[in-house]
Amino acid sequence: MKTRGGKIAHRAPSLTKEQNKNKFIKINRLASTPMADITYYVALPFLQDDSGSLAAGAAEECQSASGAIRRAELLSRAPGSIGALAFSRTGDPMIGEFGDAQVIRAFGEVPSDLSAL
Repeated sequence: MKTRGGKIAHRAPSLTKEQNKNKFIKINRLASTPMADITYYVALPFLQDDSGSLAAGAAEECQSASGAIRRAELLSRAPGSIGALAFSRTGDPMIGEFGDAQVIRAFGEVPSDLSAL
């Protein structure tokens, strides 16, 4: 330790080449560790557009499956809405890979082909 103007200056200990190599390996292991899958719960209303076709409204993320069911039921009864879905999707947001949507419950009129969800 050296003193400078009455204060003690601390210097970080220098690492050996082996210690630096081990530090790099540890960091790379952390970076390559796969993230756990996350499940998102969603309530999605459906509206009828001017041509009479079904159109998806604004999706709302919910905290749980039961929350998505309650919210979808409310959205299905909103003015202009003809139906709503509560669904979930599970995947890894870090790499953007998600499985297919799993319908939890449907209310009112909803499309039969849900592959776009």
